[in-house]
Amino acid sequence: MAETETTPDEVETPVVESNAPSLLALQILEKLLIEAIKARQNINVAEADLRTVRELRPRLLKTPRDQGLVNWERQIAQRWESQLKNRSLRFRHLFDHLDLAR
Repeated sequence: MAETETTPDEVETPVVESNAPSLLALQILEKLLIEAIKARQNINVAEADLRTVRELRPRLLKTPRDQGLVNWERQIAQRWESQLKNRSLRFRHLFDHLDLAR
């Protein structure tokens, strides 16, 4: 089955099914990556990171305090924090959630 390409307008963020801090941070990160794709900022990396973040979701739903997954999420967020400087408050909120997941 061939994979179809999606336009930024077709990209949607799934609703978080848990209120675990790591999942709330994941939702924020997804939204930031979608904004980066729509703004055409480093689009190839943003799309790859968005796919990775979406692969993390089911694993975090099973084990929201898995430190390996939380660290992976933190690394992606740190990379984008430097590229999306005008979103510092949202990143602070995201990192607050990740700190609570420890």
